Amino acid sequence: MTTAASSTTHPSTARLRFLPVGVGASLLHALMLVPGYSQDGFELSEWGGMLTLSLVVAAVVFIAAVPGGGPRTAVVLGALAVFPGAVAFWTALAFPLAAGAIVVGLRSGPDGVRPRAAAVGLGLGVLAIAATVGITIWDAAANY
Repeated sequence: MTTAASSTTHPSTARLRFLPVGVGASLLHALMLVPGYSQDGFELSEWGGMLTLSLVVAAVVFIAAVPGGGPRTAVVLGALAVFPGAVAFWTALAFPLAAGAIVVGLRSGPDGVRPRAAAVGLGLGVLAIAATVGITIWDAAANY
């Protein structure tokens, strides 16, 4: 007798589905900041602390908010991402928050219940990433 494989996804697996996106966003942001943490000799403890905080934020966002998030979640994550992206870029919080906004905004999409809100969340996420990259480049150029 053979049994068919279950086609249902375990709830914990579904919650972890997008977590690699958040981890990747945190790692990318942290790697982008290495030159800034290397101005007076590489500060591994400071950089490691920043990376740890970024990974914790990514885990919370991508395990708790992203799996069940809708357009409103995308807007909130996008708005939260803009502040560290524009002001506190060295915290490495902008990329995981922005990535969460982008994933939820794309998933909610134009066919969702609130397509404008999904588009705003998506736009804020992209804006936060662009601002973070621009300010990081400006800061690196100003300090060398």
